[in-house]
Amino acid sequence: MARKGYCLLLISRTAQKLDKVKAEIVAECPNCPAVKTMAVDFTLDSIYKTIAEEINALNGHVHVLINNVGMAYKYPEYFTKIPNSDKFISDILNCNILSVTRMTHIVLPLMEKRRSGIVINISSYSALFPTPLLAMYSASKIYMDYLSRALHAEYKDRGIIVQSVLPYYVSTNMIRNPGISFMIPSPDQFVSSALKTVLPGAAR
Repeated sequence: MARKGYCLLLISRTAQKLDKVKAEIVAECPNCPAVKTMAVDFTLDSIYKTIAEEINALNGHVHVLINNVGMAYKYPEYFTKIPNSDKFISDILNCNILSVTRMTHIVLPLMEKRRSGIVINISSYSALFPTPLLAMYSASKIYMDYLSRALHAEYKDRGIIVQSVLPYYVSTNMIRNPGISFMIPSPDQFVSSALKTVLPGAAR
C-alpha cells in the first residue's frame, strides 16, 4: 500500500492566507490525509495552551515541526528610534524567540516518546554576526541558532534531529520579493536544497 504522506497542521496569524495555502496543498497533493489550519497571533504569549491542545489532539504523533514564524524591522533603524518601540520590542521577542521555544517545548516530549522526530528552525544569515540597525532581529536569530544546536546535542541520541537553517536572501514577502536570481533563490528552490541536509547526525 502506498504511503500517503503527512497530515499537516498549518499555524499562522491570518486565516485567509492559511486557507489559500491549504487549498494549494490539497490541489497539489490530493492524497494528503488531512490539512488543518489554526489562526493565532504569535506576538501574544497567551496562545500556547490552545496550540498544545490542538497538537495533543493529533494522538501524540508529531513527526516534523517547522518553526518558520518571524518578524523583522520595516526598515533598518537605531534602537532608540524604532517607531512604537515598546510594542515592537515585545512583539519581535515573542514572535522570534518565545515562539520557537514554546513550540519546541510542546512537541519534543511527543517526539521523545516515539524516539524519532525532526525540528527545523528557520533562523537567518544575520545570526552569523551582529547587525547594526537590525539589532534585535539578528540577536533573536542567533538565539534560535544556538537553541537549535544545543537541543540537537541533547536529543540526537534519542532519534531526534534539530536543524538550524540560516538562509540569506530568498525571494519572499519579508524582503519585498526582489526577484529570483543566482544569489536569490525562490522559496521552492531553497526548501529543496535545505531538506537535503536533514540527515541523521546533522546539526544544521
